[in-house]
Amino acid sequence: MEQLGAFDRALPYYESLHLLTGDNFSLYKSAYLQYSLKRYAEALNSLTMLIKNTKADEKIGFSISDTETQQVDMKAAALNLRGLVYLDQNSKTEAKASFTEALAIDPNFTQAKENLAKSN
Repeated sequence: MEQLGAFDRALPYYESLHLLTGDNFSLYKSAYLQYSLKRYAEALNSLTMLIKNTKADEKIGFSISDTETQQVDMKAAALNLRGLVYLDQNSKTEAKASFTEALAIDPNFTQAKENLAKSN
């Protein structure tokens, strides 16, 4: 569903999955879809919960090329996404702080490095 661009239809499934399982990946996906739909308050709420509840060894994959995926700390991924929400809201100071915090957790996080550079 998500691949078809039907974000608004996919979101309730991820939200329900998180409520049923407490799975942080589904919470991240919910936050990403909320961000994509420009539902920023909801995205920030989901990200706040995720940042607070992420376990130390949780990872999520990010594509860095057509053939490569980078495994990133889930909390760093949530902070990076929070930075993107802040950028969309023209809150550059908060965005930079989020990207910097993501890089403090996972210094090799390619996307966070690129986003920090874009926010300058």
